Amino acid sequence: MEPRRLLRAAVRRSRAAALELCLAVRNRWSSTLIIGSENVVVSLTTHGDRLSRVYLTIEAIGSGKARPREIILWVDDPSSFSDLGKPLERLRKRGLSVLLTENYGPHTKYLPYVLGRLDPALNLVTADDDVLYPRQWLEGLVGQARHFEERTIPCYRAHDVALGQDGLAPYNNWQSCRSTTPSFAHFATGVSGVLYRPEFQEELQKRGLEGVRKAPTADDVWINSVAVDAGWRVTQIQAKARDFPVLRGSQKSALRVANVAGQRNDLQIVACYDADSVEKIRNAVLGRANAQG
Repeated sequence: MEPRRLLRAAVRRSRAAALELCLAVRNRWSSTLIIGSENVVVSLTTHGDRLSRVYLTIEAIGSGKARPREIILWVDDPSSFSDLGKPLERLRKRGLSVLLTENYGPHTKYLPYVLGRLDPALNLVTADDDVLYPRQWLEGLVGQARHFEERTIPCYRAHDVALGQDGLAPYNNWQSCRSTTPSFAHFATGVSGVLYRPEFQEELQKRGLEGVRKAPTADDVWINSVAVDAGWRVTQIQAKARDFPVLRGSQKSALRVANVAGQRNDLQIVACYDADSVEKIRNAVLGRANAQG
C-alpha cells in the first residue's frame, strides 16, 4: 500500500478511536434524551457480538442536531433481549426503545415496524448497527425529503443502475451515484441511511413477507425494486455518495461478501425486478445519457 494511503488509513482509525471514546463517555455519564421532536422514527437491528457495541451507533444518532421521535432497536434473540447490558439499559432510560421480534434477516431493520407499528404521521429512517453517523445525518435526510416532496426516497449513498444486453447489468458493474436528481435508475444502499415516507412504508406493508422470500439476504434489492414498481425515485443528498466511519474491528459481514463478491445480489435482482420495472430503469438510464450529451 502506498505511504499516502497508509497515512490516510491511520488518520481514519485514530479519528474513529477518538469518536468511539467520546461516545462511550457520553453513554456512561449523560442523562440527555436521545429522542426529540423530529417527525421520524429511526429503526435498526443487531445480533450476536454486535449487541455489545451497537450502543455507540445509537449514541451517535442520539447526539445529532436533529433527533427523532423514537429510536427502535430490534432484537430477535430472547436471551439477548433479557440481558442487553448496561450501555443499552442506560440508553433505554434516555428514550431508546428495544423490542423483541422474529428474525427476518437483514429485513429486520424495517419489516417489524411497517408490519406492526407504522405511524402515518412519521417518516421511517433505517440505519446500520456498526456505523458512526455524523451529527448532521438525520438533519440531511429530513432536509432532502422536504426539498423533494413528491414520491422520492432520500439517501446518502446510492448506485447508478447499469443496463445489460438482456436487462440489468450485474450488480458489480454499477457505479457510485454522482447526482442528486431523483431517478428510477438510482439504487439506495442502506448502510449510510435512507428515509422512507409513510406512503412508501405502506407499499412495503402491503407486500408483507414477499421480500423475505424473494431477496432473503438483500433488503436493499427488495426495497429498491418496490420503489421502482410503485413509482418512487431515489435521490442522493449530495452529488458524491457518502460513507461514514464504522466501528473499529467491524468487518464486512459474510452476508455482504456473499451478496456482492459472491454475486448473490444478481440472483435476487432477477427475482425482484419485473419487466415493467426494468423498462422504467432503462428509460431513466437513456434519459440520463441524453442529458449528459
